[in-house]
Amino acid sequence: MGTGLTIRWALKHDVYIGSRSIDRAEVVASRLFNLARGFYQSDMEGSITGLLNKDAISESEIVVVCFPPEATIEAARALSIIL
Repeated sequence: MGTGLTIRWALKHDVYIGSRSIDRAEVVASRLFNLARGFYQSDMEGSITGLLNKDAISESEIVVVCFPPEATIEAARALSIIL
């Protein structure tokens, strides 16, 4: 689900991919950016950038959590999305 949303939103918006590891975030963001460019080529106005989770959240107007169900509650608590 996250891949599909990311490549569609990146057509017109800047998208931040968060991870606990900056290296992983950058690898995933690069892969998704290249995938989106394949679909949109020169029409793509947005970007896809990998950041640490806390930085992705602070840079975003909207946060979409795309974790496997068993990891969602723990990850959200760690990121202070829910108390």
